[in-house]
Amino acid sequence: MFKNSLILFFIVFFSVNLFAQRIITGNVTQIIDGRTIIVEASPNQNFSVQLQYIEVPETEQLLSGIVKEHLERLLLNKSVSIKVTQMAQSKWIGIVYLDNIDVSQQMLRDGAAWYDIPSSNSHDAVNRQNYQQMEAAAKSEKRGIWGIKELKPAWV
Repeated sequence: MFKNSLILFFIVFFSVNLFAQRIITGNVTQIIDGRTIIVEASPNQNFSVQLQYIEVPETEQLLSGIVKEHLERLLLNKSVSIKVTQMAQSKWIGIVYLDNIDVSQQMLRDGAAWYDIPSSNSHDAVNRQNYQQMEAAAKSEKRGIWGIKELKPAWV
């Protein structure tokens, strides 16, 4: 088990482009925070995955627990597909899909996340516009994070 995990780690670490072209599927077994999940890709092979392009309230901020619970309701014990785009600090970062729905976009639309401006540079123009529209709709309706004026993302 450890040997297989180590081999997979090195493959991912040295071949990010290989994974960026692949879709990995698995079952969500745990929610760590409002944007980090644990996915079981095969028996006894669990991986930490961070939803790309969003920022959520930090643990010490208001709504952090609510955002985590929201992600649990969306994903826990469900099968997802992940387009891995990079690896950082022993976790995959990518776009997570639930029934062909981009979960990051859904989190934006639900007012559970901010569009991560610093990472948006790697987004193509069409996707950037879609994400911005989801965020703008939640903002105009004062959903979730947009209902608390003093709540700001970590980069602010």
